[in-house]
Amino acid sequence: MSEEITKRVFEFVKTHEMLTVNELTVETTMGDDLGLAGDDADEFMESFFIEFDIQVVYYDRSRFFYGEGSYINFLTPLVWRMFNGTKMPKYREPERELTMRDLVLIKATERHFQDFDWLKTYWLFSFDTYRDPNNMNFGKIRVYNDDIVAQGQGFVMHAHREMEIISIIHTGEISHEDSMGNKTTIKAGEVQRMSAGSGITHSEFNKGTEPLHLHQIWIFPHTAQLEPSYEQKDIRSLLGENKNELVAVVSGEDPVDSPLSMNADASIHMAELDSGKSVDFVRREDRKIFIYITDGSFEINGEKLDNNDQVRISDGSDYIITAESDCKFILIDVP
Repeated sequence: MSEEITKRVFEFVKTHEMLTVNELTVETTMGDDLGLAGDDADEFMESFFIEFDIQVVYYDRSRFFYGEGSYINFLTPLVWRMFNGTKMPKYREPERELTMRDLVLIKATERHFQDFDWLKTYWLFSFDTYRDPNNMNFGKIRVYNDDIVAQGQGFVMHAHREMEIISIIHTGEISHEDSMGNKTTIKAGEVQRMSAGSGITHSEFNKGTEPLHLHQIWIFPHTAQLEPSYEQKDIRSLLGENKNELVAVVSGEDPVDSPLSMNADASIHMAELDSGKSVDFVRREDRKIFIYITDGSFEINGEKLDNNDQVRISDGSDYIITAESDCKFILIDVP
């Protein structure tokens, strides 16, 4: 990209006050709009961040995010307007806002669904082509995908940076290969944690004999530019020995005891409750609690949730979950 185009982009942003929102999430498809790719794209974005004093939380060569606020499709209309002379309105806050309650309940039918034939997936947060400015993340949770992958299908080699990626396998198995040299199979009852850190590539394929059902969770790390790392563990015996309890399976918090670690101030818990059994937990100050039911139903502080419902907790302190039927759920505690 020429210095002239870079200068025009910077001047346009300054002139039209496009960075006056305190917390903003930005997406760009630079290859389409500016003819940039690879190192050229990285070089431009680095100069962009420096020019506007942007503290980067997450960045890769296809999209970047900073802050925990709103979303705007930024460079696409920006460049289109510059080169076509068409007026574009200034950024406005989204009209729809999430209701702030102690508990925000989201029913299974409200999840965003995509059917690619080989992949049937529910995206609980904005992901890929699904963009909702009010559902970009929840605290440090950026992605939660509930995927079913057909036999013989999967995700070709692709890149990640600056993200803690956790995969929980419910049924089937997934074959994993990455740039660190790992070649492994993760089976039902196992959990995989991959720290993308300064950069990693990997592929995931269902080479098993049945459809693969997994949950993939992305959490922002507490430190940038870490060396990539990987681990996986079978958690079936741990859950079986601690039935009717809340069990930490992945955590970066001290002194939380868990079989897998991560580079984030967060913890992922799982629980298997018999009908009528209860567990309680405390939401700490400045923390958020995300819960996703994977089987059965329960009641939390008088609110009923069924299979694949979710609850997002940003306030209050003491909570009690009581199983209305045999149930399983995942609870994530994040800043």
